[in-house]
Amino acid sequence: MNISTATAREIARDCVRLGMKHVVVCPGSRSASLTYAFAELDRQGIITAHVRIDERSAGFLALGIAKGLRAQQVPGPVGVVTTSGTAVLNLGPAIAEAAYSHVPIVALTADRPARLRATGANQTLDDQSRALPEVLAAYDVPAGEPAPVADALSVAMGETGLPGPVQLNVQFDVPLVPEATDFPWDVPVESARAFRVHPGEQDIQALADALDALKKPGTVAVVGDCSGFDVPHGVVRGMLAGVPVFAEPTSALIDMSVPVPHRVLDARGWEDVTTVVQYGKATLFRPTAKLLAQRPVLTIPLNVEWWPEEAIERSRALSAEPGEGLDSREPRVEFAGNWPAELSVAESIVSTIAAGSSHMLVGSSNAVRYLANVPPTGCYIHASRGLAGIDGLISTGIGIAKAGQNKRPQRGDPLAIVIGDVTALHDIGGLLLETGENLPPVQIFILNDDGGSIFAGLEHGQDHLAPYFDRFFATRHGRNFDHLATGYGWPYRYINTMSDLQVAVDGKQPGVYEVVFTPDQ
Repeated sequence: MNISTATAREIARDCVRLGMKHVVVCPGSRSASLTYAFAELDRQGIITAHVRIDERSAGFLALGIAKGLRAQQVPGPVGVVTTSGTAVLNLGPAIAEAAYSHVPIVALTADRPARLRATGANQTLDDQSRALPEVLAAYDVPAGEPAPVADALSVAMGETGLPGPVQLNVQFDVPLVPEATDFPWDVPVESARAFRVHPGEQDIQALADALDALKKPGTVAVVGDCSGFDVPHGVVRGMLAGVPVFAEPTSALIDMSVPVPHRVLDARGWEDVTTVVQYGKATLFRPTAKLLAQRPVLTIPLNVEWWPEEAIERSRALSAEPGEGLDSREPRVEFAGNWPAELSVAESIVSTIAAGSSHMLVGSSNAVRYLANVPPTGCYIHASRGLAGIDGLISTGIGIAKAGQNKRPQRGDPLAIVIGDVTALHDIGGLLLETGENLPPVQIFILNDDGGSIFAGLEHGQDHLAPYFDRFFATRHGRNFDHLATGYGWPYRYINTMSDLQVAVDGKQPGVYEVVFTPDQ
């Protein structure tokens, strides 16, 4: 057995031992040893391999699978295999989103031997192990040497901090393919190692400080996107009980929130708020950002739901009783609000989809803002709010579905992907599936208002900037998605009435559903 095959098989076997159940493989020659290793594990049913042509889509598919696993509360690392050169760079957007939303992707990037660096060798980046700057850790593994898979996956899974992406950059020397005598490769099935979060003293004290603040009358809670760490009935819900909560719609705690919190903050004012306790990343609305900028903020650690019980109890023990100057009879800050009695057409569209779906991936632009004005329906909401980019969302949604999230909470219910037209165009290649690959259980609802209408609600919508708006910001394209969808092999339906939309949602058939409306509706 040649050294490249032996190295790749050891890496693949270690990944499985350490809990990896999914890997996304991109075609390439330098990465062939890894491809054959994971292909054999897939053939034996030990791991599930997914194949994608475009590394950019592959990265987002891996991101979605990892997000789907976390939402099922069975988190695990997800691998993505690429060849060398620009293939690695195309993972960048997904890796960046994974870093800022704390998702454990393992980039297994194949490289030329170090002796070929700085020689002009084909498809060789001189420092490929630094090509993905947002990873939590990058390991450059010389040809033939053992790869530190356990160390890499420990970092990815967040055993000593928040999880996130890592890179194992492995140098492979020729020959790159197994010999005929290397098959069959029978791999014994082993129990995967369980990862455990070990919160540090700083995080334990941070939770204690937040618990102290929550006892005070002038404290409110701001709950942003929690990257899937929050659970509907977790310990944080109990911590926030009785405190005014301003939650974004992508949080599992949205049902605790003041209705339409951004409007309430904007209209009522918050002079009597003295302290804010923040949980998750709040990025959607300017009134919330203003509050966070002008009041002391204490933070509930994002991964607290995954802490061992003894760590949470230590924080509670460190939390002091109400002390001098705190009058327990003093009323808490009161905030009142009501969900809108009437919704716009766009809000009604999103509300109808949410009400008829058990889980949804909502786009980062207007779609999530429409959702923020809609009463909670009990639909589980996924989002990519780490960097809140509009790229890769079709692939991300397909990944969530492939992780088995379609089995929660109603078995067989497809994932609703609700995105704008520009978002869809950004990742239209995500519709490309393998030959023979079953259509994933997703309904892709494209809200087509012909361009980036979100800019009209920002400074760019001012009258004196109108001559530049349509071309440079709205980017009017005049396209529909029928030929694009069918060209990629997806069923397509045009939706132009609310009754048509309701039929589509109730039918739960995978496909692309184009909902056309004008921004002023």
